[in-house]
Amino acid sequence: MATPADRESYDVVYARFLLTHLTDPAAALGNITRRLARGEVLIVEDIDFTGHFCHPHTTRSGRTSTGTAGPCRRVVQTPTSGRGSPACCSTPDELNQAVDELYAFAGRDDTVLSLPRIVQSWGRRPD
Repeated sequence: MATPADRESYDVVYARFLLTHLTDPAAALGNITRRLARGEVLIVEDIDFTGHFCHPHTTRSGRTSTGTAGPCRRVVQTPTSGRGSPACCSTPDELNQAVDELYAFAGRDDTVLSLPRIVQSWGRRPD
């Protein structure tokens, strides 16, 4: 059943760090595009996690310098595939332990750790 909001359209839609967390980002973009008024703007800002690396290997990092996913990806879904976030901590104690381990890892002299690239894109819905 359609709701009144389903018939509304928007002049600008801005999706920031949204698509990475969805199981079907293409479907979400399709829904967003259908709600965008003709000739108006969609702006997307999200991450590309495929360039992220970590050396030396740690199980708490998303990826290693060789590009392999770490065991922390006890995955619900992975940012690498453009779907969802890593699920490495299910309790506050696990989260605190992970944070402590990452701080210790970052304090090592031989640690090299990158961040994911941030991608910005925009486009207009054709008239």
